[in-house]
Amino acid sequence: MTMNTQPPSDDELFRDWNETHSIKAFERLYRRVHPRLVRCLQSKGWASPDAEDGAHDAWLKTWLRKEPINFAWLVIVGRNFLISAKRKRREQRDDGLDPIASGDSRPEPIVMQKESDTGVRDCKHQHAADRDVAACVDRHEYGLSIPEIAHKNGCTTDAASCMVLRGKKKLRTCLEGKGHHAAEH
Repeated sequence: MTMNTQPPSDDELFRDWNETHSIKAFERLYRRVHPRLVRCLQSKGWASPDAEDGAHDAWLKTWLRKEPINFAWLVIVGRNFLISAKRKRREQRDDGLDPIASGDSRPEPIVMQKESDTGVRDCKHQHAADRDVAACVDRHEYGLSIPEIAHKNGCTTDAASCMVLRGKKKLRTCLEGKGHHAAEH
């Protein structure tokens, strides 16, 4: 005679996590609830990659949190992450810091053409292992689009755009330290 055991309910999985905070409890809860969390965030109007980012932020906060959680808490944390990210993008666009989001899809020069290539080459070599600088080089030297950079780095287009901007800032700082003048935009 075989026992017909049903898988634990979501409530039981949340209870197990809230009581034990074990890796096994987290894995079981994540496998069961993650797809539903992403669908819930999508149903609230967030694009699929953004909903995935919000859900992953909620799971990170879940792992770090010692107080009890439930599904509603996960949704709120994921939504708050997405709202903060959207607000930050809007502020960057309004401040003119994000040319991609403002509709200018052309790569911008990092330094004026007349500047020595030696300084740029030195700065790129100095920051070779930096993902932000690599994304900036991909965008401005190799002409990759933001979606291509996002695909290459396994991230959203918003994250790729931010990487390019951070990389540009790092290269400018490096060049200014070497006596080169960054191009004005």
